[in-house]
Formats: sequence, C-alpha cells, structure tokens
Amino acid sequence: MDKILGLGRSVKKVLDAFAIYPQYEIFYLSEDDLGDHGDMESYESNFSPITLDSRLFRLRHEAEILFVIFGGSEVNGCSLRILEMLKESNITILYIDPDRDLLTKRQRMNNKISLGILQEYARSGMFDMLYIVSENEIKTAMGEVSLLEYDNRLADYLVSTFGMFNYFTHSDPLRKVEKEKKEGLRIGTIGFFQMGKDRNELCLAHLEKIKQKVYYYGLTPDEINNPGLMTEIREQLNSQKETGYDCSYEVHEVDGQHSTTILCAYTDHTQPVEPVELYTILQGVYLSSVKSQKRMFNGYLRSR
Repeated sequence: MDKILGLGRSVKKVLDAFAIYPQYEIFYLSEDDLGDHGDMESYESNFSPITLDSRLFRLRHEAEILFVIFGGSEVNGCSLRILEMLKESNITILYIDPDRDLLTKRQRMNNKISLGILQEYARSGMFDMLYIVSENEIKTAMGEVSLLEYDNRLADYLVSTFGMFNYFTHSDPLRKVEKEKKEGLRIGTIGFFQMGKDRNELCLAHLEKIKQKVYYYGLTPDEINNPGLMTEIREQLNSQKETGYDCSYEVHEVDGQHSTTILCAYTDHTQPVEPVELYTILQGVYLSSVKSQKRMFNGYLRSR
C-alpha cells in the first residue's frame, strides 16, 4: 500500500509521519474540505461527491489504498460516502481507537457508530482488511513521554510499526510457513513479540476471539545465520498451541544492527464497543442493532 488517504485533523500527525517515507503518496481530507459541520449526521447528509471528484480521481482505480481515520471524530460521518467513491480499489482501513476516557459523550457515540459499522463492512468483504489500533495500547508500548512530544511520538510509533508490517507483507521472505487464511478474517491488529525465553507479545489493540496469528521475523544477517534460529521459531509457534490459534511465520532480512519482530492477529468476530444509550441516525437508518446497520449498506453491497 503506497497510497494513503487520511480523514480529519486528528490523523494529520499520522499522515505527516507517513510522508517522511518516500514510498508513500499522501492524500488528506480535512474538515474544511468537507464543510466543517458540527456532527456526524450533518457530514453525511451534506456530503457532495462532486466537490471531491477531482481530489480523489487519482485514487479511483488504484490497486491498494490505506484509509486512516480516528475514532470519535465528527468528520467520520462521511467516511462511507468517501469509500463508496473508491469502491473500485482494494481498501484497507487503519482505525485508531482513541483513549475513550478522554472522549465526550458525543465522541464516544461517534466512536461506537464508526467502529461498529466499519467492522460490519469489513466482515461483509467490502474492504480487504480493517486494522484496529488502540491509543491506550500504543501509549503502553512507547512508555512515558512529555506532553509536548506526545502527539508526534504516538504518530511516529504507529507509523514505524505499520510501515514495517506493510514492508513485510509486500516483500518476498527468505522463508515462510503459511497457513491458508480462513474466510472472513478481515478484522485484525498489529503488534510485537519477543524472541527468547520470555516470548512476550504486545498487540496494539485487544482483540477477542483471535483465530489466526502471523509472526514476521525481520532479522539481521548474523541472526539469520544462527544455527538455533529454526528451533527458536518452532518453539515460538508451539507456545501458541494451547490457544488454538492457527500460527504461521515469515523470515525477512533487514539492514542494520537490530532485528524487528512484528505480530499480526486476525479474527472474524465483531469487537465490542462500549454501549451508548442514545440512538442516532446515519445514512437514514437507526443504528440500534447490527441488523439495522446491515440494512444501511445493502444497497452499497449490490453496487459492487
């Protein structure tokens, strides 16, 4: 994925972090571009495809697009309309789940609606993948940082992690053992794992009912030539047997003096979002149940 489209001011730091790498081409839609409305429903009802036609023309028939959004933002109300304009492309969504303790009631509702609907879209096959990353888990992984550095550090940490994952999935490994990906595993997250005795793992979102894991070993030439490497990998996979996950791995050579290990976990299970007492209307349909959400995008499914 070398084309990245971000929606809203909340993802601007993340897009800036991606832009450092020359292989990525960045496209950005801000609230100003979409009318700067006050709520999700207004963003959806006032959306005008004509105004964005020239902006998104180059993305219309791209093979792969990464769409980045931040949960809780009002501008997410037009995300489905934007994605409908790009339906000829293969779309992967990077969903940043915010620190919910810091959200207002409206923002919590926005997050529930956005994440709930996008998961249903992903499970239906409308998107290639939906990767969820949690702001809280990223904070845990990167440790304490100063207030002034926080936004930049969080963006850098997320982009460096996802960037390595993207590199591994788009390059040929030296060796791999690949399990056939089960149908419907379109919700996932990324993270890290440790080699050695501890074998600690940290995913950047907590997923329920994980079905499959892929371990990406980005190793230096010295590590690749270590006679004990295959034993290490075998023991890593065997440590997951009791969980019931289907596990596979890839080994890649990386430049530099330090290895990079990336973990990806997949599920077909809709992840729970905190309950919201209020009902709202989006796309003209009440979102009080998954059934009503499905009715919302049946027309879009038929158009594919």
